[in-house]
Amino acid sequence: MRGQHVPSGAALTASPRGRHLEALAIKNSKWLKDSHLAPLAALGGTLCSLSLRGCGGVGAAKGAPTATVLGALTGLRSLDLSNTGFRSAHLRLRQLSAPLARLTSLSLSGLQLDDAACGGIEELGDLRSLDLSDAVITGGFVEGALGGLTRLTRLALNWCSTGALPVFGSLKALEIDHCRLTDVAHSAHGGEMRLERLSVAHSSVEGIAALALPEVIRASAPVLQELTAPYLINLEPGGGDGYAMQLLPALAGAGQLRTLDLSAATAAPRERRGPVAAAPEPPPLDSLGLSGLTELVFRGCSVGGAALGGILQGLTSLRRLDVSGTLAPPRLGVASGGGGFDDAALRALGSCRLPHLEELDARYNPGLEGRFGGGGGGGGGGDEDGGGAAGGGGAVGAAAAAEEVWRGLAGLRDLRLHDTGVTGRAAVAGLAAALGGSLRRLDIDSMCPASLAALCQHAPGLRSLQVTWGGLTVADLERLLPRLGRLERLELRSQNPLVIDAERLKPLARRLRGGRVVVDGIDVTALVRAEAASGRDQGGQQQPSPQQGRRPSGGGREGLASFDQRLRYARADLKGLQSSPVVAAAAGRVREALLTAGAEEGVGLGILRPDW
Repeated sequence: MRGQHVPSGAALTASPRGRHLEALAIKNSKWLKDSHLAPLAALGGTLCSLSLRGCGGVGAAKGAPTATVLGALTGLRSLDLSNTGFRSAHLRLRQLSAPLARLTSLSLSGLQLDDAACGGIEELGDLRSLDLSDAVITGGFVEGALGGLTRLTRLALNWCSTGALPVFGSLKALEIDHCRLTDVAHSAHGGEMRLERLSVAHSSVEGIAALALPEVIRASAPVLQELTAPYLINLEPGGGDGYAMQLLPALAGAGQLRTLDLSAATAAPRERRGPVAAAPEPPPLDSLGLSGLTELVFRGCSVGGAALGGILQGLTSLRRLDVSGTLAPPRLGVASGGGGFDDAALRALGSCRLPHLEELDARYNPGLEGRFGGGGGGGGGGDEDGGGAAGGGGAVGAAAAAEEVWRGLAGLRDLRLHDTGVTGRAAVAGLAAALGGSLRRLDIDSMCPASLAALCQHAPGLRSLQVTWGGLTVADLERLLPRLGRLERLELRSQNPLVIDAERLKPLARRLRGGRVVVDGIDVTALVRAEAASGRDQGGQQQPSPQQGRRPSGGGREGLASFDQRLRYARADLKGLQSSPVVAAAAGRVREALLTAGAEEGVGLGILRPDW
């Protein structure tokens, strides 16, 4: 149940069906209070699952009336109190451990509970899933209390103050994101840890934890299915960059691994004495027995060129590859690895022959030209001809080279190329010829209208198109749409508001039936549907205003009425510039000219106030 219309506890328990209720979930309700839940105590023997996630008014009252209700729900197997009003002063798990002894799943995320509030949790011997994210607990509590839960298979300690890495033999899934790990917590019952899922995103390790983490991964390798370690930092002095690559050898034999995220997992960005060692060259993942990988994320790892080709060779099951932001600028005192997802990396990727690769995210890699010898840097939004190719090959030769490489990725369905050099005609021609028939989603920027039109002509199956910058006009989009008969979503970002805005895109949104048009976060399709529902759309019965009936002025240019609409949209942006003397003076001259022109044409310009 969501929102305002939440039945009271009395109404639920009064109905015949309510008296036999087994599961109840009320999420993110601002109106739910402790008093509403009192009648739920009558469901003590039947209610098996209760979720009050996000209900901030629950548990905040003094005297903990909701805790009393929970004590009566002896049949509960699953309880979720995440992000409610409970805090350490209002909740004592020890008082609830006896009536809730049958719990198998407990989530207390976001409550910032301390050791005293969580005391007694070790008595919930049937617990299999526990989420204590944001808890203010110590490493001693993790080892003493949580280590006694012999049936616990899933544990989440994200954003916790504990500095201990849990090493419990019963665990199958461990989430310990955004933590500083310095120690290890063992289970009193021993047993080797064999995790199936491990997440240590945005965490740091040092001391014993830095030595234990690779060993945990090595022991779990035979059954590990998912490892998520983006932005993992090694705080050990002299640890050097590339901590993610130090974890790779521990994955040897992880034949069941399907998802691997080692984004930007480097050493701590702090000052060190002496030079910092360069990142070690990553081993081929196929040689580690990781040929079953379906998702690989190396975001910001500065791995490119032939090295990237060596990593990916043999990963025939790979479906998603994220190498965005890998062309990182060199850092002072850090040896350059010569990596980065550039044209050489794209060649290597194309030669790997990844038949099942469906999604490639190569955004924020300016070194990726896509011309394979073509001149110029990345991001040439106005590049109409794509530049010439080195060695006199010309744009045609560059396009042919690009097509040959892109053809190695012929299965791509989702392609993202922000802030790259794949913008001009030569680069786009090869991409379109090789991938046009398979692409379903395209996210690109700084591509001139002519290049975008050439690409869309070869991509009739596009379902989603997102364009950032590019200097598009409504007329350009009108020419594109007939070529994209299956388009379901068109999103435009960072467009010129004097050329493209929500008002101008409404006719386009009406013609894109079943699809959605979004410009700079504004859902134009939703606006059109709202107007249609209220009878205020362009097809309604309203009479056109005098300004709407005016013809454009001579010379093929738009008249003052159209410019009036354009100024309405831009005024909010221009208001923020009135603190500049230069802008203020220019705006005053424009205002005076418009008022004069308006008086001559008999058009009222009431939108221009004196303070503008």
